[in-house]
Amino acid sequence: MIKQPEHYNVDVVVDKGTINSKIQKKFDLGEKEVKNGKCDFVGVIYKNQSILISLPLKYIELYKFKQFTWKKKVLHIRTILNAILSYNRMQGLDTKNDFKSTFPFQAVIDIYEYYQKFGLYHEYLNVYKKGQRNPIDWKQTFKRSNSYLDYKNERLLYLSFYTKIQKDEETLVTKCMAFCLNYVNKYYHELLSFNLNEDIKKYRINEQLLKNASCIISGLEKILNKTYIDSNKNLIQNLIVFFKQMGEIYTYQFSLIQFNFHNVWEHAVNFYLNRYFKSFKNGKMLFSEEPICQYSFIKDTQPYDENNNCNNLQPDHYYIDSNNNIQYIFDSKYMLQLNYPNYKQMLYSFLYSNKTNSGKTINILLLPEIATNKELVIDTKINVQIKKELLPLNINDLVIYNVRLNEQKIISEYGQCLSDYN
Repeated sequence: MIKQPEHYNVDVVVDKGTINSKIQKKFDLGEKEVKNGKCDFVGVIYKNQSILISLPLKYIELYKFKQFTWKKKVLHIRTILNAILSYNRMQGLDTKNDFKSTFPFQAVIDIYEYYQKFGLYHEYLNVYKKGQRNPIDWKQTFKRSNSYLDYKNERLLYLSFYTKIQKDEETLVTKCMAFCLNYVNKYYHELLSFNLNEDIKKYRINEQLLKNASCIISGLEKILNKTYIDSNKNLIQNLIVFFKQMGEIYTYQFSLIQFNFHNVWEHAVNFYLNRYFKSFKNGKMLFSEEPICQYSFIKDTQPYDENNNCNNLQPDHYYIDSNNNIQYIFDSKYMLQLNYPNYKQMLYSFLYSNKTNSGKTINILLLPEIATNKELVIDTKINVQIKKELLPLNINDLVIYNVRLNEQKIISEYGQCLSDYN
């Protein structure tokens, strides 16, 4: 689906960057997509023979991206969309209001999970035939066969025996399920790629099903009313959702939008820290090249107000290393610049100071940056360093660092969550 059909015009913007009125009108962008004349989302929109790509802040130089071939652009689009989908899948697609797509991701994923658990949907009918090749079904034999009494030997004889054969029967549900998974694998494999067996691949993609979506939905609803097994009911309900949404966008209009991309950045950073972070030494963050899973950073929540428990401290990435008496207080910042002292981070240092026994606190703000090479850490600067004479006795030093990380590398790694699932 991430393809550039002939004669499509491609516009590229950057999250938090200026977006002109012509693009806003062309793609029907509203107040949620554009705020104060600036783009406020990351994602892709196909509309009326035009494509709009909105890149994350500090992901890549805009002029460089525009110079790429379409094939190379697709690689970056796929990386970004996979990160968005990884975030939303972990959070729950049905519960998020900062994610918008014309594609029914949750329904399709649930259909695939049914396939993984039960295989392709079939109904099984019991067919009874005369003969003795299969085990005799005595109940049906007694019910259907003519019998007579053998007076001489004093026994009841049956003129024929009945055996039971279970017949595998395809239904509309079978065809719709096969169509859904095959269709997604063909047209949306950049977003979702499923491992399908030959039993489902043999079904050709009959696009008449989408063109006649209303009839298909009506047929599925009739079957749903006669279905009582929960797993089968859920399957049919998800197929109805699929055909309702895909029937509306059959003309290849498509959108996948993530608002509040700072949430994706925060979760991507946490994922990367938990897999690759080693330590902080001599003013530098050190990372492993291979996953080591040495730490388990969490978004910590600590009430600090005696009068109001709703007032909480919430550092994005917190971990206390009891063995070495070190606590790490990291916060993700999805912004262009951070040239002023971060007072919230200072507050963390003071109010978390009793967490360690006169130990060390590492305080870092993590920002995205455009990659200049393959290095993860692009730049490290001191945000603020408090004078020692101003510090309380239980705090030896208070230094907050700004560390700029290679956004492409972190987003790409995080996007692998979805590939690993597939």
